[in-house]
Amino acid sequence: GYAAQHAISLHRCAVGTAANPRLYTFTDKGIVQPPTGSLFKLDGSRAFLIPALPAHPAQPPNPLLIEADDSLSAEDAARSILEMNMLHPQAKKPRLPVTLHHGERISRLLKAGVSPAGAEGVLPWWL
Repeated sequence: GYAAQHAISLHRCAVGTAANPRLYTFTDKGIVQPPTGSLFKLDGSRAFLIPALPAHPAQPPNPLLIEADDSLSAEDAARSILEMNMLHPQAKKPRLPVTLHHGERISRLLKAGVSPAGAEGVLPWWL
């Protein structure tokens, strides 16, 4: 099928958003925000990721905690999250990748039986 033809596979990856430590970078200018895409590895499958920076340079970014399954490295999970974040249509990229943006709200609506009209089409309805 398509997945095999294009070497596509799915892996479980939990993304935690709450109570994560703040990350900083030390430079010759002092303590500053780390660049977007910075990864602080905890072990082979867990890491903190900086997917986007706050608007104010003095505000520390709030990283995501990535916990990938054993078949996926933290680096591969981070790359996938950053790639999905680039799909978001907003000019200012949100902290969460497009697949998780408003995920809790979408989940509650789907559980309540609310689904979009015309779910088929070129643009995914959840964007």
